[in-house]
Amino acid sequence: MKTKGRLLQRACKTRWLSSEAAVRAARSEILAIWAALKQLSETKNDAMRIGLLRLLRTKNFIMVLYLLSTVLPHLIELSKVFQEGCFNFAQMKSSIELCIVKLSDAAAKSQPFNGT
Repeated sequence: MKTKGRLLQRACKTRWLSSEAAVRAARSEILAIWAALKQLSETKNDAMRIGLLRLLRTKNFIMVLYLLSTVLPHLIELSKVFQEGCFNFAQMKSSIELCIVKLSDAAAKSQPFNGT
């Protein structure tokens, strides 16, 4: 029986699309990532894998992952507007304002994390 897996994308510092794809994949597969790192760290007792697993299980990492998965799609949409070949500078202000409204709506709909 073949299992269908999702390939995790490497986040590139300069491309919104690759960052968003990496965040989306990591968010949807976080439990599998934890399980794989745990198994690898137990079998090879590798300090780097153990440290990475600890980092990925922190509340801050999970919060950032969820924040990025909410914010990046809107920023990508705005970025694509600016990358169009025939961009009209008169649209700039309205495009940015629309992105801000969408981000504000997303913030209003999101559930805050409790605790510290």
